[in-house]
Amino acid sequence: MPDLKRYINKLFHNDEGEEEKHEPTLEEKASRSMTANFSEHMLTTQQMAELYPLSEINVESPNASNGLTTEEAKRRLEIDGRNALTPPKEVSSWVLLGRQFLNPFWLLLIAAGVLSLITFFFDTSVVLNLYVAFILFIIVIIMCFASFWQEKKARNAVRGFQNLLPTFCSGVRDGRECTIAAEELVVGDLVFIRSGARVPADVRILYCSGLKLETSSITGEAEPIEFTYQPAPETVSVFESHNVAFNGSFCIDGEGLGVVVRVADHTVSWHRRVVSIHYGRAMHGGR
Repeated sequence: MPDLKRYINKLFHNDEGEEEKHEPTLEEKASRSMTANFSEHMLTTQQMAELYPLSEINVESPNASNGLTTEEAKRRLEIDGRNALTPPKEVSSWVLLGRQFLNPFWLLLIAAGVLSLITFFFDTSVVLNLYVAFILFIIVIIMCFASFWQEKKARNAVRGFQNLLPTFCSGVRDGRECTIAAEELVVGDLVFIRSGARVPADVRILYCSGLKLETSSITGEAEPIEFTYQPAPETVSVFESHNVAFNGSFCIDGEGLGVVVRVADHTVSWHRRVVSIHYGRAMHGGR
């Protein structure tokens, strides 16, 4: 249906032969925004150690890093809150469906259909007006149900994503490896990523050996991706750098150690899922 709106807009606003300008989609804008706010993927291990001095990262041998102290981790947890995702606001299916009809474009079509219907009642000999009203109403109903289904599916995906997060993970605090509750992770924590485990937050890799992560639910990549700890050039986005393990990724093989750079609702994967809801709305007219 966006194609129909672009076509109508072209008929009334574009001159013949004028090329239609490409406007970036909401999803593209969101991806660019997240990339612009992400710089850790371009930093070296030395720069990461300088950025997170309290993590006591050992530049020469990251596996020998001391990590945060328990006291510092508790202090950050009190300030920043738990590493837990905010569930989407609950909306009943009836309310969600009703919202679809409030789109200005659909309201315009409904008004046109009503006018055609009124015109037909004034002059029943012109059956075309009845057909036009019927077609407009059918278009609105079909597209609103399609929009409702897409937004409902996006909301369910956001809820389901919370089930992908691990309960516990292995990390480093006070100079020794320990088990940390995923909800108690804070920015600056050092965590291990090992085969068979999910990544509990956005983690910048500091060391890895044969590390392969399955990220299809986040980036759409069908095959597992081999990750590295090497910094990426400035022209490479965080999604293509393959040195930042996103929250919810699944480790297929290998192992690695990294520093937590984003937690809770600040993670890239969470933002992409929230954007998918708004993108679904925008695709059907944006409310």
